[in-house]
Amino acid sequence: MKRLIVFGVVGAAIALLGAACSASSGTQTQGGGEGTALAIRLKELAIQPATIQVPAGEPVTLNISDVGAAQHSFAVDLGSRVLQTDMLNPGGTATLELPALDAGSYQAWCTVPGHREAGMQATLVAASGNGSGGASGNGEMGGMGMGGNGGSGD
Repeated sequence: MKRLIVFGVVGAAIALLGAACSASSGTQTQGGGEGTALAIRLKELAIQPATIQVPAGEPVTLNISDVGAAQHSFAVDLGSRVLQTDMLNPGGTATLELPALDAGSYQAWCTVPGHREAGMQATLVAASGNGSGGASGNGEMGGMGMGGNGGSGD
């Protein structure tokens, strides 16, 4: 009987852990249609995903994590202004709230001197009718080739 209870408790713990892990990875959409939340990972000279897809016309929350061994930060040029996080220590996290964006491409990068020049940059693409619901978990967008000039249509 004790063995059955132990297996039941362990099984429940594993199920809860699995549910928590799957809920905290990849793309998340907040309830009530109030906006989209995306996970962005910073590591040595890479931003994952390299192409960040967001719905145009909706506010977006970026949950930024420094998963590297060095300090990083995240900035995005919205055309009329640049929004950025504070410097993040390894293992640190920050939230960046983006307003509703016009459809277009926006540049994002790490603000640590030399990191952007070494390739630590990404493209944020705001698109109407974005069926993907956000960023892909692996950052691969094979052959999209999207250049951008801020996408500010003004």
